[in-house]
Amino acid sequence: MRILNLYSGIGGNRKLWNNSEITEIVSVELNGEYCYIYSTLFPNDTIIQIDAKQYLLENHQDFDFIWISPPCQTHSNARHFEPRYIDLSLYQLIIFCQKFVKCKWVIENVQPYYEYLIKPNAIIDRHAFWSNFRISDIEHDSKKYFTNNFEKTTVKQFQEILDIDLSHIKIKGLKKITILRNCVHPITAKLILDRAIKPNKTIFDFSALEVNS
Repeated sequence: MRILNLYSGIGGNRKLWNNSEITEIVSVELNGEYCYIYSTLFPNDTIIQIDAKQYLLENHQDFDFIWISPPCQTHSNARHFEPRYIDLSLYQLIIFCQKFVKCKWVIENVQPYYEYLIKPNAIIDRHAFWSNFRISDIEHDSKKYFTNNFEKTTVKQFQEILDIDLSHIKIKGLKKITILRNCVHPITAKLILDRAIKPNKTIFDFSALEVNS
């Protein structure tokens, strides 16, 4: 199984993708610092520093599963007080995948401050998801891991919650707290990938998996 991880960031979603059926994970990220961190955390993945939309356009037919997490800043409730246009790349990607991508795919983003232009297939944890396979019954709530308010959670606490250690990594232009806040929780991503691999799994199977994770 070949997986394409687009707009991969530092790979929060990829953390628990260890299924034996996976033969290769290709990560695509334009930000060089993110690529460096990702390669440090997951040295066996193929990391490509290039525009994700263009790579998807030219290579979507070569993969069995595609995960896409386009930039969320212009859609977020936290930023909607600033006068700025939303980045419509999110909806370009959804329409493209719905029309042309034949393998299983999922697109993730924040829940926006406006009415959805295309309704998501599921809301899981803090995120909205569009997909071409059933994920609406998957449940995972990362808020139970936070002892403080999300905005007041420290870098150390985020690292423990996500099980991602950045303490040994020097980051020049990016703040660690921002990077960690942008991560999809690894359990959420694992549940979705497992459903893509085994579509007949029930919600009870997923609940058991989460307990054992």
